[in-house]
Amino acid sequence: MDQRSKDTSLLLQIWRHGDRSPTSAMVGEKATEEFWTFGGGGYGELSPVGMKQHYKLGKKFYDRYADGNKFLSDTYKAKEIYVHCTDKNRTVVSAMSNLAGMYSRPKAQLGRDYPVAYEVTKEVTSQKCGRMAGVLHSDSDPHGVWSDRSCKWFRVQSKIKYKRPLIKDQRSFFQLGDPASKCPRQDDLWKLVQKTDDYKKANGEYTQQTLQYLRDAIGVDDKAITFENVYKIWDNMLIENIWYPDNVSEWYPYYTKEINEKVTTINDWGIDLVNGIMGDTKPKY
Repeated sequence: MDQRSKDTSLLLQIWRHGDRSPTSAMVGEKATEEFWTFGGGGYGELSPVGMKQHYKLGKKFYDRYADGNKFLSDTYKAKEIYVHCTDKNRTVVSAMSNLAGMYSRPKAQLGRDYPVAYEVTKEVTSQKCGRMAGVLHSDSDPHGVWSDRSCKWFRVQSKIKYKRPLIKDQRSFFQLGDPASKCPRQDDLWKLVQKTDDYKKANGEYTQQTLQYLRDAIGVDDKAITFENVYKIWDNMLIENIWYPDNVSEWYPYYTKEINEKVTTINDWGIDLVNGIMGDTKPKY
């Protein structure tokens, strides 16, 4: 921020969750759900790495906005900050980790800013989101169990309580921040995108040859792996290479470095199209 920061009345920060397990199995999956034990276990949960990523990000926010330009107080003030997240454990715990990085500070006072015993404090006063308040602390570590000194990462999801509206389709309710929410307008726009030259080029010979190679290697039909769902293979392989680097080549001998590069390229094209990056705004390929 520059000299104008003294006149700033509102700051908006938007971030995604940290490192996580795959959100579901891909075609030909070997690292099934029982392989993912962190963060409460199962698909789509935040890992300790993801928690620490957000803890560090929270520290940077504090250094800039509290210590730096004094936009925030040096201790938590409920009327100064509001945190909104989607209805997923990984996003809730990312927000908690971020706040822990911001407010697990020596200036925080025992009994005022955090409890004596281990506890997770969470206000859920809005049905659309969680209003996050408080951080994780222990009486043996007044700077918080999230501090670099203690590094006592543990599963906090079991302590989190939600207030969810009684509706059939949760995804349609928690729309803010979730690009996968139901949206008829988005569906209509995607149908238009599918008719563009950019889409046809991205889904052309280069892509189809790569997809057919994967189908043949895994033993599935054309519908199992398409231009629009190959991102799932890219996402899972990225994560499994991080968490099971010694197993990936044995599990997926067909998924060579060259194939990974091709799938990455195809996935990038798909992301561009989903975000409306086409025509003159799109890099040449």
